[in-house]
Amino acid sequence: MYAPSRELAGSTVQVLEYRNSLLTNLPNLAFHTPGLRAAHPLSVVIIGDLEREITSEDQRRSFELYRSSLRDLKIMTYDELFDGIRMLASAWAD
Repeated sequence: MYAPSRELAGSTVQVLEYRNSLLTNLPNLAFHTPGLRAAHPLSVVIIGDLEREITSEDQRRSFELYRSSLRDLKIMTYDELFDGIRMLASAWAD
């Protein structure tokens, strides 16, 4: 099995720290910004190129296990993001 890259692990922790900071400071932020709410915000990390960086089935399985095990955090690669945008653009064009 393969461990997440240093960049992926670091960005994951960074985003989770931002989320924790938001939830910790939410009462103060909401006081200054009426209507601000965040019950369980979803955090997103966009990183890497799945097709270029993950070259074996074992690497892919490890990556999928890692990203599916994180609660309230979505990990998406740039190629997945662009494929999603292409699908949306195509749907609008039809």
